Amino acid sequence: MAADQTEVERFGDLEVVTVVQTTRNADTGARGQTQHWSLRWQGAPLRIETWGGLWMDEPRSEDTAYAVFVLGDSVTPDLLVLLGDPNNGSTFHRLHQQDGQLSTVGICKTTGGSNSVRVLGHQAASPHIFEGPHFARLPAVTHLLLGQHCVYVVADGRAHVLPQPFDGWFIPYGMDAVALAPDGGSLVRLLSSSDGELDLWVTPFSGGHAYSLPIDKRRMRFATWQDIDETWMLHHFEWIDKAGKDHLVAREQYVPLPPRGRYLTGTAQYDVPQFQADGTSLVIEFLAAQPGAERLPDLRFEYSQEVSHRFRIDGETVVVLPNGFYVEPVSTGYWPGKPGDPERQQVLVRRLGAAFDAALAAGKFAQWFVSEDDPDSGVADD
Repeated sequence: MAADQTEVERFGDLEVVTVVQTTRNADTGARGQTQHWSLRWQGAPLRIETWGGLWMDEPRSEDTAYAVFVLGDSVTPDLLVLLGDPNNGSTFHRLHQQDGQLSTVGICKTTGGSNSVRVLGHQAASPHIFEGPHFARLPAVTHLLLGQHCVYVVADGRAHVLPQPFDGWFIPYGMDAVALAPDGGSLVRLLSSSDGELDLWVTPFSGGHAYSLPIDKRRMRFATWQDIDETWMLHHFEWIDKAGKDHLVAREQYVPLPPRGRYLTGTAQYDVPQFQADGTSLVIEFLAAQPGAERLPDLRFEYSQEVSHRFRIDGETVVVLPNGFYVEPVSTGYWPGKPGDPERQQVLVRRLGAAFDAALAAGKFAQWFVSEDDPDSGVADD
């Protein structure tokens, strides 16, 4: 094992000691590096009183930090450090120095390994979200989301604990649908229910009650919930002043976004989840118009009597779905780069999917997105 590398950086009377360890995998011989951080106060090693245990209620003392963030650009900036077990329970502590004294108060407990740090607002911070071990300087941020349920306000050095979602609702993992109100007083996030409904959930942390706004999946277009980000939200919703505070409401008028399809993971399939009717006929028409497409005989299944519509394109069998298509995998062997190769099938389905997305963006197939018995959409015309 190579010798550890150590670097020390000073912030007033606080020092951050970065230790880089180089290790070698015993099986492969590959070398890797790990980092951890310790702290010194006025030249002496610093131990911080924190919590641990299953319920995060057992007093602990830690001398190693999993992540360190320097807030502001003053000579004596505050430090935000993450202590504990990053894969289970951990605690964010604010380190604040003033008049030769140091405060190490714990401000936010996290569980289940949910300890990411996300920059809120439009400050020039990169990356936008930090996960895993980090030592980062954040000189211009005003608000941070710690884990899923704490908003840290840099100006007052406080972390506001947000309420848990309503019963039967949860916050999708890894999503980008997070936005800070312009007045910095509330946070909006995406919620999903156990039966697939989606809401925007607004949680004030400067007084007020949480509230939710439904997402109309027929008119507010997206392929998957991963497409919903702050730009998407502000296209369909807007912040208005209500009793001196920003309040989120649905826009009365908006131009519908072009619909798009999605690609399924682990299979060469493309579909458009928001189709409101059986689009088999239009998918057949679309595939028939592709260069070199050959219509294959339909297959009727003996027991269900369902009919499978198929095409031969670039040597692959493409099967029609009511809202898309997929490339049929082969049950026999294949040569790399030849028909049946999964990578080759992925390239084909993405080429066809891009062409279908372009047709959707051009306004084709609009009748398949709103069923005939829908009321007036309330959106601006395309």
